[in-house]
Order: sequence, then structure tokens, then C-alpha cells
Amino acid sequence: MKKHSISLGCILLFVSSLFAQNEITDQVDLHINCNACDMNYLRQELGYVNHVRDQALADVELFVNRINNGGGNTYELTFSGKNGYEKIHQELTYNTPRTMTSDEVRSGLLKYIEAGLVSYLMQSGMDDALKLSVTPLKKEERIKPVQSDSWNYWIFDVRAGANIGKESNQSNTDLNFGFNGERVTEEWRIRNDVGINYTEKHFNSGDDEIVSVRKNHYWSGGIVKSLGDHWSAGVFGYMGHNTYNNIDLSYNIRPAVEYNVFPTAKLFGAKLHLRIKLGMCKIII
Repeated sequence: MKKHSISLGCILLFVSSLFAQNEITDQVDLHINCNACDMNYLRQELGYVNHVRDQALADVELFVNRINNGGGNTYELTFSGKNGYEKIHQELTYNTPRTMTSDEVRSGLLKYIEAGLVSYLMQSGMDDALKLSVTPLKKEERIKPVQSDSWNYWIFDVRAGANIGKESNQSNTDLNFGFNGERVTEEWRIRNDVGINYTEKHFNSGDDEIVSVRKNHYWSGGIVKSLGDHWSAGVFGYMGHNTYNNIDLSYNIRPAVEYNVFPTAKLFGAKLHLRIKLGMCKIII
């Protein structure tokens, strides 16, 4: 069983008007079962086949089922052959949006029916009377539209956590918050990471209470410009405050040259960076 879908406006099948002449003697007997079709229109346009009302007399039975898909209709076409055409079976799907007029719908449906009949007409001996016409797409239609990114390639990540515990002689509170923003294109890589961590512990020792507070805040980031398929250059930075290490302020700024084993075009896949950083680092205690 074969299932096909044909793009309207790209491929148009025309059956030569020779079918309507007396030169054609071996016409295909066709029976169409379709409650949603304009049968008078189809009989008029498909004059090169013999339309029969009794499906028992048909060489080809066509069943058309229309399904409402919310945004329009889907027509499922099933062709079944008999009387020497048993090996030919076709299934086509024709989608119509709500914006199509009834005339456009029936014209499009006709093209799909003609496409499904080609195999039967070829076997019937009418192949000399067939003509295939392909309408090429216009240049602007062949170019795929660039999909816009409402976030301009930025990806953001927000994280937060809390852990609070209490026992008879001690208690602790751990709070953390983080934010990450990253933008990756073939030309640029930009990354920012911010973290805030707060820990407070209380210990009871007799009449004394010991309080320990730790604070760790930091920012790190970098901006990298691609220089080709493998090489890139950028600047990386860090700024932090850590009471546990008695560091009031620590910061560094480092330019870097980077070599990526994989090409830039594959940046969203595998990565293997060799990075050399040179710069200054300052710690204020």
C-alpha cells in the first residue's frame, strides 16, 4: 500500500484532450464514491474516462472521505483497481485551508484525482495520449523564508533553591539563586552567569549561641567572536564575593584565543575547545 501527498501549485497533471476524441477506444471505467464532491463538475472535466454508477462495473473505484481538521478540510482519496488493475492501489491526501474558495477546492481535488488515475491510464493503453506538465516554482517561492526568533537566539535559565532545617541544638538555612543567559550563533557566543548563595547556621552550646553566616555572590561571563570555521577570539570575566574565603572582592578580565576542533557550523552539536587565556586577576581581602 502506497500513500502519497502531492504539493498543489508545484505539479499539475493534465490529461490530453485526445481522450475525448474517438481515437481512444479503451477507456477506464471509473466509479466515484464521494458525498462532498461536485459530481457534475468531475464528470465534465474527467471526460476521458467512462463514469459508471454501479461500482460492480468499474475498473477503478475511487472513495473520497472528507475530514474537518479544524483549520480546514482534509480529503483522503483511495483508488482501488479491478478487472486487470488489481495490483494498482493509490492513496492520496489533499489538504484545504479555510481561506480556499469552493471553486479552488474542487479544482485542487480534480488535480489529485487526475494524479491518482495516471497509473491506471498508463496500463490501459492510453499512455500515448498522456501529457505531463510541471509548473516550476517562482524564485521567491523556492527560497525558504528565514524563521524569525522572537528571543533573538537568547536562552535563559533561572534556578532557585532553599533548605531549612532545625534540631534541638542547631538550625540551618541555605538559600541559593542563579541566573544564566546565553546567546549562540555562528558569529557570536555570549554568556552571562550570576549566582547568589546564602548560608546561615545557629549552634547552641549551653548558654551561648554561635551564629555562622556565609555569603557567596559571583558573576562570570564571556563574549567570543568567530574568526572562521575553527578559530575564535574573545574576552572572559569574573567578579565574586566570598565570606568563607575572606574575599571581599575578586575579579579578573582575560582575553582569549580559542580553537574548536569541530567547525563553527556544528557548534550546536559536539564541542571540543582548546582555549588560551591571558589576563589580570585581582583579589581584595
